[in-house]
Amino acid sequence: MSHSGATSQNPASVAVFLVSIVNEATSDSFQFGLKALLKKHPDLQSYASTAHQLTELIETYGEALQSRAKYQTDGGEHELILAHYESVCIELEEHLRSSLSNECLRDGG
Repeated sequence: MSHSGATSQNPASVAVFLVSIVNEATSDSFQFGLKALLKKHPDLQSYASTAHQLTELIETYGEALQSRAKYQTDGGEHELILAHYESVCIELEEHLRSSLSNECLRDGG
C-alpha cells in the first residue's frame, strides 16, 4: 500500500498541521477586521500592537463586516439581517475601541 505512510504519520505533526490551517483561516478575518478598524479609526493605530490580545473579538468583527457587506449588495432582500449586522458591527467596534485603549493603558503604553 503506497499510502500507508500518510496514515501512519505522527499524530503531533498532524495536529500542528491542522492548527496551522485553522490559524491561517482565522487570521484572514483578524487581518480584515483589524485593517478595517484602523482605517475607520486612525486614532487606534498606536494601540495596534496590543491587538493580538483581542484576536477572537477582532476576528468576529471582521466576519461581521464581511457578512454585512454581503447583505448590503443583495438588493435589499434581507433588510432585517442587514440591520442586525449593522448593529453588531457598531457594538463590536465600540467594544474594540474601549478594549484596545484599556489594553494599552495596562501595558503602560
